[in-house]
Amino acid sequence: MKNYWRNLKDEFFVNYVLDEVKKSYIGADYYLYVCQLFNDLIGYHQISLSGKKILDYGCGTGLPDFYLKRKGAEIHLLDYSKEEIQNARSHQGKLNIIDNIYYKLGNIKSLPYPDNTFDIVWNEGVIEHFDNGKRKKILEEMLRVIKPGGALIIMAPNLFTLHALIIKYIRRFLKKFPQDRWGKERAYTLKELGKLLDDLGCKRIYTKSCNLPRALLDDFIISFLSRLIKNNFFNKIRERVIRFEKRKGDFGFGFVAGAIGIKIKK
Repeated sequence: MKNYWRNLKDEFFVNYVLDEVKKSYIGADYYLYVCQLFNDLIGYHQISLSGKKILDYGCGTGLPDFYLKRKGAEIHLLDYSKEEIQNARSHQGKLNIIDNIYYKLGNIKSLPYPDNTFDIVWNEGVIEHFDNGKRKKILEEMLRVIKPGGALIIMAPNLFTLHALIIKYIRRFLKKFPQDRWGKERAYTLKELGKLLDDLGCKRIYTKSCNLPRALLDDFIISFLSRLIKNNFFNKIRERVIRFEKRKGDFGFGFVAGAIGIKIKK
């Protein structure tokens, strides 16, 4: 299904994710969906990545950021975990990215950057692990370091998915839901994400979702059933869903929900 990712316009990066990263993570195309959603969100505002100063606020693997770097952005990666920073550096080396990547260990509730530093601040897989008070502080810190007229982007699990409505609770019961180690995960509707940015005072808010295959065919269930059914049955179903999503869109039911808002100029 590599042809599906032609719209990312980076064959080298796509091949790295689908060939190299997939060896250790069966759902590696998740990172490509995040890149695609990022493109869709900034595309709504016709934002070019070239020359932009971007902060990923809780970077994890950093893989989507390296895609953004290859599009001409200056990338700053912040995480509280030394292991995650080391993991990101490993991917950076394998992707042969040399310059304009900056790392910091830090607390996401108190960013070590001055006001009005970045053109875009974003994260994925972060805010869903914090309660309302801490989440508000995180979002306020994100907004603080964005330049006036810059963009704030957040991505989180979509509520209207098999994962969020059913699978997550089964995995918690079985004590096989490691995502909760960062704080008990919650999911958001697109409307809820948009309201978070609206409450911050952002303008021109736009929301979208992606990754319908994972929304309908949860990776945890597929990996379990694939051990019992030794054929490509689930892969074939998944490919059909991918083709459908490419033609029709995900109708707001994609696995990842995202929102972008613009910091107003005072």
